[in-house]
Amino acid sequence: ADPVMVYGRYRDRQPVVAVALPPAVDPNSIEGIRAVNVHTGRPARAVRAEQPLAGERVVPPQDAPPEVPPLPAGFAVDVARREIRIGPGIARGGGVLRLPRGFAVDVAPGTTLLAGPAALLEIHGDLSMRGTPAAPIQVRGATALPWGTFGVVGEREHPVRVEASYTTVHGGTGSTAGSTNFTGAFAIYFADVRLDHFSVEDNQSEDAINVKYSRVHMTDNHFRGGASDAVDYDFVSGLDLRTTVEDTGNDGIDASGSKLRIEGTRVHRAGDKGLSLGEASKVEVVDVQVDGAKIGCAVKDRSEARVERLTVIRARTAVALYVKKAAYGPSHATFTGLVA
Repeated sequence: ADPVMVYGRYRDRQPVVAVALPPAVDPNSIEGIRAVNVHTGRPARAVRAEQPLAGERVVPPQDAPPEVPPLPAGFAVDVARREIRIGPGIARGGGVLRLPRGFAVDVAPGTTLLAGPAALLEIHGDLSMRGTPAAPIQVRGATALPWGTFGVVGEREHPVRVEASYTTVHGGTGSTAGSTNFTGAFAIYFADVRLDHFSVEDNQSEDAINVKYSRVHMTDNHFRGGASDAVDYDFVSGLDLRTTVEDTGNDGIDASGSKLRIEGTRVHRAGDKGLSLGEASKVEVVDVQVDGAKIGCAVKDRSEARVERLTVIRARTAVALYVKKAAYGPSHATFTGLVA
């Protein structure tokens, strides 16, 4: 199932790689070998040797079992199943906790995760936070000192799954202590994301939530009291449905290089733009209201927008199209049913 790396002859070295067949594979069922040159991508011809291969016998290295760091109170691990469970009840996290790649994390309904000062939880596997109206999930600071980031990081070719419902994140400042610079209190990179009734409140980070290089399906989410952008999409695709933003310091929804449908959004009191669509984004906007912003909707830097039923109230500028980054060039937009 997994490719085997066989190194070709190099000077006097002629490595011979011996690979054990899986127990379920009958040796008589092997009809051929598919080979490809990893440098050029071209197929390599496989032939049957007339005599045993001469060379240095090399045994492929075995994957070492992942090393799980010490887990704080409220965390439990099943190494064999590569699963980590958080909660229910009170769980605590402090410092920088980076979980092993491929370990799925399940946060139980009714869990409260208390994060210590500058704490970073970095997950490299699937994440499930399925709270319920009766048993919501909360992430908040353990003390009066600010905590950092709840982050999930997949891989470009192997995105992780992130599912969360009836979950509220209180606070968060972002973090530079992990494998990358996390600008969001809740940060998701390289993932398939489904968030429903998910909230971030009173964060001091650059973004309340930052999603990069992902597919998204966002429904009925709420962001309030953030210091800067509420929702920051970087190179994502998908649907944002009925998001509510209140009292954010900068933009309500900021999309860069993204292909999105934004529908039913309500932005109340944004410090800069209600919607900011830039860096060659292609966005459909339907039934959006912006109440109190410098700019209701900005389309910039070779973005394309089709906007239907946008209502802008108490803004300095209702709609703006402009070039901010000269390398991109002008944008295009169609507005239907615009009320300012």
